[in-house]
Amino acid sequence: MLCRRAGCLGGELFLCGAATTQGEVTVEGLSRDSVQGDVAFCDCLDRMGCEVRYGHNITMVGRPLHGIEVNMNAISDTVQTLAAVALFAGRTNHDSRRRPHPPQGD
Repeated sequence: MLCRRAGCLGGELFLCGAATTQGEVTVEGLSRDSVQGDVAFCDCLDRMGCEVRYGHNITMVGRPLHGIEVNMNAISDTVQTLAAVALFAGRTNHDSRRRPHPPQGD
């Protein structure tokens, strides 16, 4: 899928579609140097397991997803979109020192 965006606002919706369907999307006009939150959103998807290719445009290829922990203060407008993607993710690898498991009982 090819997405042509003027200003690139909202490009994360197309990236989300590719991530959750293991598809592929290219967002024209969005590059690594762009200041939009879409670039930081791509970093989150990359950490979740997607393949992100940067050039004059950004191409994202969906792969099996896993959960991540991320501070989204800087891209708070994309929280709901990443939450939707997280529904399709497997378990995350948490640091067990941060969240100890309760003892197993009967």
